[in-house]
Amino acid sequence: MPVTGGPSDKYGNRYEKLWTVFQLIRLLQGSIESIRLEDPSPEGDGVEFWLVSNGEREYYQVKRQVTDKGKWSLPDLEKHRILSRFWPKLQGTACRCYFISTDSAFELEEISDRARNSSSYQEFRQYLLHTNDYESAFAKLVNWWGCTREEAFVALKHVIADTRGEMTLRQEVEALLAILFEGNSASVRAILEKFIDDHIQQQITSHLLLTYLAREHQIYPYILSASHPVVLSLKEATDRYFNRIQREMLQLPIDRAETTAVVDILRQDEGPRRILLTGSAGVGKSNVIAACIKQVQALDWAVLALNIDHLSEVATPQGVGREVYQKDRSPAHLLALVAQNLPCLLIIDQLDAVSLVSGRRTPFFDVIREILDQARYYPNMRVLLAARTFDVSNDHRLLSLQNERQDEILLTTTIEVGNLTHEDVKAILGRWNVSYQNFLPSQIEMLRIPLHLRLVEDIAKQGGLSEPTFATVNDLYEMFCQRKEQDINAKANQTICFWPTIDALTTFMSDHQCLTAPMSVVDEWSADARSLASAHVLVYAQRNPPIYAFFHEGFFDYAFARRFALSGQSIGTFLLAGEQHLFRRAQVRQILTHRRQVNFTRYLTDVRELLTHPNIRFHLRQIVIAFLGSLGDPRLDEWNVLSSLVTDQTADTQREILIMLGQSTSWFHLLDQLGVWSQWLAQSEMVDNTVNLLRGHLNHAANRIAEYSKHYRLR
Repeated sequence: MPVTGGPSDKYGNRYEKLWTVFQLIRLLQGSIESIRLEDPSPEGDGVEFWLVSNGEREYYQVKRQVTDKGKWSLPDLEKHRILSRFWPKLQGTACRCYFISTDSAFELEEISDRARNSSSYQEFRQYLLHTNDYESAFAKLVNWWGCTREEAFVALKHVIADTRGEMTLRQEVEALLAILFEGNSASVRAILEKFIDDHIQQQITSHLLLTYLAREHQIYPYILSASHPVVLSLKEATDRYFNRIQREMLQLPIDRAETTAVVDILRQDEGPRRILLTGSAGVGKSNVIAACIKQVQALDWAVLALNIDHLSEVATPQGVGREVYQKDRSPAHLLALVAQNLPCLLIIDQLDAVSLVSGRRTPFFDVIREILDQARYYPNMRVLLAARTFDVSNDHRLLSLQNERQDEILLTTTIEVGNLTHEDVKAILGRWNVSYQNFLPSQIEMLRIPLHLRLVEDIAKQGGLSEPTFATVNDLYEMFCQRKEQDINAKANQTICFWPTIDALTTFMSDHQCLTAPMSVVDEWSADARSLASAHVLVYAQRNPPIYAFFHEGFFDYAFARRFALSGQSIGTFLLAGEQHLFRRAQVRQILTHRRQVNFTRYLTDVRELLTHPNIRFHLRQIVIAFLGSLGDPRLDEWNVLSSLVTDQTADTQREILIMLGQSTSWFHLLDQLGVWSQWLAQSEMVDNTVNLLRGHLNHAANRIAEYSKHYRLR
């Protein structure tokens, strides 16, 4: 609560000025015609300012907070003579009275809202007024106004209580200023606050305000043309993103249903403001985004696309602006400026790069979060995000994005990008003159992921897949690297240092917990790195300093895990040698993924050690369990590792494992086949836990669980 006296007055004046600046912005936008500050005439009695909008007068009383209560009751409002001073103004037919505060005026807000939603006084009284016992509050209001109940009902329709936090208001003000004027929004806000001090008791028009800004501060409104540097910089940033996708990802000769779903939602006026694309690594989220860019640009939408993987870990949204388009301006503000209140789309790809699961750049999430908050202040801006399902499911911060609301409406809808269909794979192989019949069902399943098709694209086009021999995803990466190395050597007419270059970049990225590396890391193999970039194994970005990245994060995962496997080191030894910080979570997942495919026995030893070694930190045990839960084909040997921990009351992982078993469809089926559910239901000490776990599988296995219920008479 605010303290009484000077500081309280200071905070109140600051909040009042913010609201007044907000109205000056409305004046500049043309939604109001004039504003009068602290009018000394009876017209200004009891209000900070009044304005004219569409022929109606709006009167504003702004109070930051109630000193000691945290909310405004009707008696609190009348104690400050707010309601009684509203009454004379409400006699006009074209007026509105606003009460503004950071604390809710809950009774006034409720009864005025009910009045506006009632077609008659009888309806207001009969159906709404008696709900929650607001009768006494209404009676007090009638008494203070000295009018009939019907007259109070009509007047209430023109009373609005608005609760707005100071920080939220400041962010909204600066967001709106960012699309009106060039320069720092906070500085422009300060200038407008000074303008308010200098124009007390004056009638202010947009002409007066614009003249003051131009004459006294040389500040002018933006006038944007197609050739304006701001417009060009935004287009160049999005073109860089789009062209990289076109160069380095598989170009699918098919229309994906997810693209249609995204664009349909974006075009809905009342639809969700944000769309979160999720899916497994390599499933083609960026391809879907690229297709969406083409479609919305054809509708004349302004688009700005950001790839978090390729951004430096700057401290502010303005820092992102400096890096992407050399403007000291947040991406959300820049896009809104270019769009000029027309529909626009902000794209943030690779959101998983800042997840707690990756552990690579977790503090940078706060910057992305601020950009998303800024986007909320632009009604015509839509946001398209993309992240791996695994990261979203295991990071509470990403999960929270799905549950946010604005004006009681869910902000985000989630669309899962699925694998390609068998017909899609058949069509793509056909374009490469490769017979679909050459492949085993297990191989086709791997090729349903676009990244995996990308790995064999060059081989397929050169007739090298007539008798496919790959059995694992690692085999696909090996084939990809062998073919790229051969092609680069042939083009260079010499043997290049393929793996030394990749290993140097991998080591730097691992040590520095990032997905890019400065060009200087490969100075010893600079020509080789250029060749790898030319062959689209690496991505080169002109920054200060210039950087390299791998063409896909999945390739970095493979390169790191391959290098680790060649070292012969155990995961436990690797982790215990350092601080076991968050970045190790992604590396643990990479190593387990690789070893599960190439050395299953060693993989089982790693899993057992990670889950039982007393010096392995709990957050790393959690990522191992999350990894196991993500498996589509868990095996008996893996269950044998977990089974003893599930029944061990002293194991710190018991609860995490049980939660995973209650959520994973694939583990449900394995335990069903092994008879584990039946065994547990037959043990009195396990029944309650087992019943709770089975409840988590009702959506996909209701019939099977009904059989258990019937046989074991479950409650």
